Amino acid sequence: MLRTEGDAEGQKLLSDAWRARARPAAPRAEDKRRIAVLPFQQLDEIGGEFFLAEGVVEELSSGLGRISEMAVAGRTSVAAVASSGKTLPEIASALSVSNLIEGSVHRSAENIRINLRLIDGQSGAEIWSDQIGGTIEEILGSRQVIGGNIIAGLCKALGIKPAPLPRRRMTTSREAYSLYLQGRALTFRAIGEGVLEKAIELLESALELDPDFAECWTALAEAHVFTAVYTPCLERIAESERMVECANRAIALDPTQGHAHAMLGIHEWTRQDPVKALDFAFEAYRLEPNNADVTIRLGSFLLYIGRTREALPYLEAAIAQDPIFGRNYAMLCAAHFNLGNIDEAIAAGRRMVDLGMPGMWLATAIALSGDNEAGTEIYYRSRLLMNTVILPPAGTQPMTDEARDSYWRIAANGCCSGKAEDRALYCQMLGGLHATMPDPCDPSVAFPAIWMGHAELAMKIYSEQIHPANMFGLMSLWADIEPIRQIRTHPDFMDFADRIGLVAAWEKYGWPDLIPSDPRTN
Repeated sequence: MLRTEGDAEGQKLLSDAWRARARPAAPRAEDKRRIAVLPFQQLDEIGGEFFLAEGVVEELSSGLGRISEMAVAGRTSVAAVASSGKTLPEIASALSVSNLIEGSVHRSAENIRINLRLIDGQSGAEIWSDQIGGTIEEILGSRQVIGGNIIAGLCKALGIKPAPLPRRRMTTSREAYSLYLQGRALTFRAIGEGVLEKAIELLESALELDPDFAECWTALAEAHVFTAVYTPCLERIAESERMVECANRAIALDPTQGHAHAMLGIHEWTRQDPVKALDFAFEAYRLEPNNADVTIRLGSFLLYIGRTREALPYLEAAIAQDPIFGRNYAMLCAAHFNLGNIDEAIAAGRRMVDLGMPGMWLATAIALSGDNEAGTEIYYRSRLLMNTVILPPAGTQPMTDEARDSYWRIAANGCCSGKAEDRALYCQMLGGLHATMPDPCDPSVAFPAIWMGHAELAMKIYSEQIHPANMFGLMSLWADIEPIRQIRTHPDFMDFADRIGLVAAWEKYGWPDLIPSDPRTN
């Protein structure tokens, strides 16, 4: 009826509601008890490398994260705030949690003793405590002691009656677990010469000791993704393919590894199959709705296909789960930018910069607000992160300070000055870089091609190769402003969208906010 009466908007709303009926809804933070597990103190009478304290924190965080009534603060945020010297109430406030868990692990020659305390976040007072002990073999070989007894006690103290948690095997190898924890710690650091290479080495060593260690296969998959994204790597697709092998091994051993499903979704973008990417992302979220890494990937995939309004609640939920991770605010900034919420985009962008991320998204939002001079200066200031947060394009050498400053001045003026001649000069430079760089689809060319509204170059890049390092730029396609709008309104855009699988994704998951239906059929 709606189609025959020509009510396109009503038809779109009904169609979107029908498609969304079976999807897991974005979480509502107010319905959950928010909690953070702080790093445990380790008291060791023996010495040497031993990481049981980190293992207890990992097991608690993972177990609590599987309880639907709880939202566990992300590890990135907890690590940043816990080392800041704040009081317990200040930590709880910074993480937006109602309760904290702190504790210690004491190892002697005879046994292990683990102490835990549940803290009221507002007052800092202890409201529950427990202690478990045993030999190292008993503690490592019986993780259900932590996953069952301890978590049951915590839930009782918080007035929560969770469903029984599935038993988790993890590994019974103390050495494999130690290597796993070291590898994960390096993976989270990501940036730094040889950091991810060493992380992969440690995780592979753990798997040599225990090839059935599902969580370690997931961690190794993530390390390969991070290598493709955070290092000047010319084998980004090969790293993504290695990630797929590891993620599939994790899922074969433990089908509940939601994060592994999400990473499989990343690879589907490189295959120009966003339908499968979203299929994996929704399944990952069904399995691990309290995992910030899973939630942000679902939100980002929706952002990439232009469904910004649907993406926004997931992005906000990921920030609630992990509020001190700059990457998440970059996506929130882009989402508000796409929706025309300029004040909110600027606020998210400022938070992103405060957390150490480059300020290009903030700069473009400020320029759009009318302050071209301030936007240009913020964009230019990002050059100071070169060779640290911003790495040289793959296969190139670091710039001299003079070359760096000259390049970033042209880029800042091109993106933010609002002057046609500045834009034309930068577009010409981007075309030259695309023709000569070892990776012609590097994000240093792909991202600004979108911000500059350089339709032919942007469509050429993403038609040639989407990889884990440049797919992030797709979220910026959907701002209804000049000059970005020139890509979406280009006469070849729908054919481009067909080539990279976007049209198929829209037909299954709903059309973008800015394209209510296929204009080629209207």
